[in-house]
Parts: sequence; C-alpha cells; structure tokens
Amino acid sequence: MNFLPTGPPLRRTPTRPTRRHASRSRPPAPVWLQRRRALRRLWGFGWRVDLEAAAAYVLGPISALLLLIFETTSDYVRYHAYQSALLSFALLALHMLLLLLRFPHWFQWLGLALDIGVLGHTALRAYRDADVLERYPLPWIGEMASRWVGEE
Repeated sequence: MNFLPTGPPLRRTPTRPTRRHASRSRPPAPVWLQRRRALRRLWGFGWRVDLEAAAAYVLGPISALLLLIFETTSDYVRYHAYQSALLSFALLALHMLLLLLRFPHWFQWLGLALDIGVLGHTALRAYRDADVLERYPLPWIGEMASRWVGEE
C-alpha cells in the first residue's frame, strides 16, 4: 500500500490578508510594558533613556562627559551624567591621595573594588528608576548635579 498522493501537486491559492475590524480591539497592555514602550523614545544620543543614564557610570568621567556633550534634551540623563562625573572625579582624587600617602596595595585594590561597586549600584539605580524618571541623588554630589541641571 502506498499512502503518498499520486496525483498532480496541490496548488495553494493566494489568500488576502484579513483586516482587523474596528469593532475588535485589543485589551490594554500591562503597565510595565507601557512604561518600557514609553522609554523607547530616542533622545539626542540615539539610545533609550534608561540605557543612556546607566551608561553615564560605565566609563566614569569619559562616558559622563560624552553624554553631557551629545545629550541636550533629557534632563534625567544629564543629571546622571553630572552625578557620574562628580562621583568619578571624587573617587579619582581619593585614589590619588591614597597613592601619595603610600597606603598598602591591598588597600588600594579594596578601594577599587568599592569604586566599582558604587558605580555599578548607581548605574543600576539609574537604569531601574528611568521608568518613572526618579532621580537617585547621592549625598552632596546629587544636590550639586541637580542644581547644575536646573541652571541650564
């Protein structure tokens, strides 16, 4: 017994795509998805707001200064760029002081690990808080960055 078709091959007729009727509407998207879609707006640098704010902390003062130069529309990103630049310069000055005072190398490595932890934590907070554009101010530095953004 042969179960394979032996006749001519079946031709598929092209079908027209069906149109959605106006009476059928989709239920609204969940709130978290609406927020993510709102964040997909592109700003001056060409990235999403949450990624730009977190990227300000990645390379320290270098990425912060690049964002301050190219990002001219989003106060949220500019705030985090200012805060990142101030924090990075303060940490750099602390490391120079430790180097000049000849602290042991293990102490400098511990300071570097703490620096990476602080920058990583603030980058994560900037990324997460971008949904509601809530600023995460650090003591003294956050107030100064907020004042600078307000003066622009």
